Amino acid sequence: EMVLEEVLDTRSKNPLIDLFKSRLGIYRLEDNIKMERINRAQHDYVHRFPRLYRLVKSAQFDIIFGIIVTINAITIGIQTSSDGTGSDGGLMENIERLRAQIST
Repeated sequence: EMVLEEVLDTRSKNPLIDLFKSRLGIYRLEDNIKMERINRAQHDYVHRFPRLYRLVKSAQFDIIFGIIVTINAITIGIQTSSDGTGSDGGLMENIERLRAQIST
């Protein structure tokens, strides 16, 4: 039990930071995260949402979201360098609509 208390001791030595973290509930959040990590380290741990876990851990998920993030970065770069006159023929507006549809 003493080891568990040491693991959960995330309190700051700085009183201002300690006040900030305690008022915002950050200490409680940190404690919950540490307990969850301890639970997940058990050899018999079963994820609450196994299908979702497998999806998020898959290479296809990484590839799809990598493509989405890359396209998003490119469109932000194009929008930033655009002169704002609308000379792109509505391309940016169409890309923005597509991006919004993918996001929802």
